[in-house]
Amino acid sequence: MSQPKAPSPWRIIDPVRPQIRRAMAIATAAAVLSTAALLVMAQILKDLLTGRADWWLAALLLVLTLAAFAVRAYAFRVSHLAAFHLETLLRSQLAERLAQVSLGFLHDRGAAALTKVMQDDVRGLHVFVADSTPLYARAYAAPLIAFVVLLVVDWRLALVAAAVLTVGMVIFGLVMRGASESTAA
Repeated sequence: MSQPKAPSPWRIIDPVRPQIRRAMAIATAAAVLSTAALLVMAQILKDLLTGRADWWLAALLLVLTLAAFAVRAYAFRVSHLAAFHLETLLRSQLAERLAQVSLGFLHDRGAAALTKVMQDDVRGLHVFVADSTPLYARAYAAPLIAFVVLLVVDWRLALVAAAVLTVGMVIFGLVMRGASESTAA
């Protein structure tokens, strides 16, 4: 007979999951804007090398850079508001639960353990939700966006980049396997 499946630890963020997804989508949009700014910068450099100077491209670069910064900042604002909301919910739920347990239970656990859960653990979750989620989205989206751009610019360059990435991942995997085997021994 199989044991019941344990609930996912990710369920704890369910109340703010839509806001987290929104922050991640906004962070992805910021990555698109940053990539566009890099493309404009490449065109400016190409133009400068050929002796042309299109000043409207410099203005476009400035606008894209500022927009990328503003959108990235907004993504962090959304994720921080979600994290603060989650903190409030979790602390309220913990307080309601603690109000239902016996004083003996609270005495046995001690103030330090309760403080750790109410303050430190909830604060640690805040850091993950507020800071990490937009960064994760950007970390996944930026290489994919760059790969798509490479495909559009020159598919051969995209293949070379994919090959280099694949070789790097294989080498990293071999190194990590060797490290875990030497640690286990």
